[in-house]
Amino acid sequence: MCRACGGSGVEGMMMKGSNKSGAIEHHRRKRQVSELCRHLRAAIDILEEIAAEPDKPVERGAPSSPPPRVPPLVIPPSKLAYSVKDACALIGLSRSKIYALMASGELGSIRVGGRRLIPADAIRRLFEEVPPGDD
Repeated sequence: MCRACGGSGVEGMMMKGSNKSGAIEHHRRKRQVSELCRHLRAAIDILEEIAAEPDKPVERGAPSSPPPRVPPLVIPPSKLAYSVKDACALIGLSRSKIYALMASGELGSIRVGGRRLIPADAIRRLFEEVPPGDD
């Protein structure tokens, strides 16, 4: 039995002079708790099924083949240089890592006015000069 509405629902609360929004909030909360309990029960049922199954032995077959090599970086030929933001998106590195590579000289860049641009050739060289074993 609902203490707030006496089990009579939202209509019963309004008849008793209670706050309409409070009644709606109360019943919404009740539905959320009921739904949470259903989900928890379903999760417990799944865990019980998993626990009831005996461990299956791991099959040891032939060693798996090495993971496929990452395809080479494809840079659209139409761009000669990239902004730092575009280079981050293209290479998949953070802005700070791009600036660190430029500071160390590993990634060439040029300044045009107030902008720092990274030539497409500098990005290609960065990936061509990766030492063996660093892939």
